[in-house]
Amino acid sequence: MKNSKCLLAALMFAVPFTCFAQTPDGKYIGWSAGQSMTKFDSTNNSFGVANLSESFDKTESGVKLFAGYNFNRTWALEGGYAGLGTPKINYTGTGILAGTAGRANIKNTAWFLAGKGTLPISNAFAVFAKLGVSGNKSDFTATTNNAAVNTAAEMPINKNKVRISPLVGVGAEYRLSEKFRLRAEYEDFGSFNTDMDAGHTKASLWSVGVTYSF
Repeated sequence: MKNSKCLLAALMFAVPFTCFAQTPDGKYIGWSAGQSMTKFDSTNNSFGVANLSESFDKTESGVKLFAGYNFNRTWALEGGYAGLGTPKINYTGTGILAGTAGRANIKNTAWFLAGKGTLPISNAFAVFAKLGVSGNKSDFTATTNNAAVNTAAEMPINKNKVRISPLVGVGAEYRLSEKFRLRAEYEDFGSFNTDMDAGHTKASLWSVGVTYSF
């Protein structure tokens, strides 16, 4: 009887560790979508024009395509593309500029590469963290309906700029089947739009998606 209990206890510990130690799925691809958030550097968004107030549209839809490779059950390398929407700065004239209206559009996209560390919680559920680098591109356009303001601020403006920034992320995965996993994650892509006319922005993405292993 004692030997049977010992055998049962050994099996209870052996089964989950056997599951965890299964060969990783190797290559995978994925897609996710969610909500991007943009933080603006508000010290230089009105081009130095007095009597031009501003408001911000900071929340946008975001989408991400990615691929990766699992070296083992803990470590992976992952890269991809993220479209983080087009946050906006809305301009409204006050005082002598009453009636002036305008907008700046900042289309943010990113190509990224990151290392991914995974901690299994059960055979189906795991949490992970990512650290890497992101090439962040901003396509920036701006204009108003006031010719004098446009002249003073040298608008209309149509520029783009790329900045390399650290990428950090955290998330969780749930194994739906042998090939498919459900993923939820948060990623901070760092700085965009540095040294451009409307100041700096920082963008992050909350997303939910699926991965397919092959």
